Amino acid sequence: MILQDSISVTELPQGTPETSQTESFAHTAETILRGAKDSVDVSLYSPKVNHWPVKVDSFLMPKTEEEYVVNVSEMPHYYKETFFSKDSLLIEETHAGRYGIAGDPLPYSLRTDDIITSILIAGILLLMLSIKRTLRFFSFQMKHFFRTMRENSALERESASQLRYLVFMELHTAVILSLVFYFYAKEKISETYITLSEYTLMGCFLAVMILLICFEHILQTVVNNIFFSAAEQRQWKTTKMMLTASMGMLLTPMLLLLAYFGLSVNDTLLYTVFVVLFVKILLFYKCFKIFFKKKSAFLQIFLYFCTLEINPMLVAWGILVFIANFLKVNY
Repeated sequence: MILQDSISVTELPQGTPETSQTESFAHTAETILRGAKDSVDVSLYSPKVNHWPVKVDSFLMPKTEEEYVVNVSEMPHYYKETFFSKDSLLIEETHAGRYGIAGDPLPYSLRTDDIITSILIAGILLLMLSIKRTLRFFSFQMKHFFRTMRENSALERESASQLRYLVFMELHTAVILSLVFYFYAKEKISETYITLSEYTLMGCFLAVMILLICFEHILQTVVNNIFFSAAEQRQWKTTKMMLTASMGMLLTPMLLLLAYFGLSVNDTLLYTVFVVLFVKILLFYKCFKIFFKKKSAFLQIFLYFCTLEINPMLVAWGILVFIANFLKVNY
């Protein structure tokens, strides 16, 4: 029926030659057959439109009325395993290294060290507090420095009450001297050391300086108990502690300039040597005024002072240099 309708619609060409009529007939027949095939396909495979009541699930397969529910579960164990996980030659702890070449680390700088900076700030604040509490004591000492103090005088009683502040100021002096030598060692001896950190190196230098001050006090106490009276020993002890504390106060500004403002190590060493020699000269004078003025023994003061003041300082310097040379890295 469809074929008849198609034939009725198509009209054969007329008034053409025989060859043209044959080609036109073949073309017409091909068109009729293609139309018949499309009609059959449409009748057999008509499109079906689904009107979904809910949102279409992307996992819904064709000709399936059920929706697939997607459950997110943990990753399977075999996803976590590698291809070589069961290989006996695989050692996961072995480090394969890193690509490229490691850059040069930044050199240590005290100005960027928060711990040492905090310790210095705390030490300076406590030093200012100690100076405030001992200001009257220091003024008395300066006024009577070139005089011989009488026994049981007000100045002597004042000195005994300020002893705890002088102990802290001596400890502050030890810290300052150890940091000055640390900068000297980094500049003159070596830049790298085999210590675990810079704090270990600073701690070694600080321990030597504290032992030096303690050793001087112990040795002088033993010798003075043998040769001098108790009043003379108290005067010498007070003078010794005051001048040691003054050394720390004089060296503190120079250390801050060295650590935070780029002052050269050579200038700092010259200033430090000058301050130490100045303090030793004052100690030498006070030693003569307290111990040897009335004894007519001028040469004995050199023996006493060199043994108890100069030699411990030189020994401490030798120990510090030995520690620095022992810990430095030799390439």
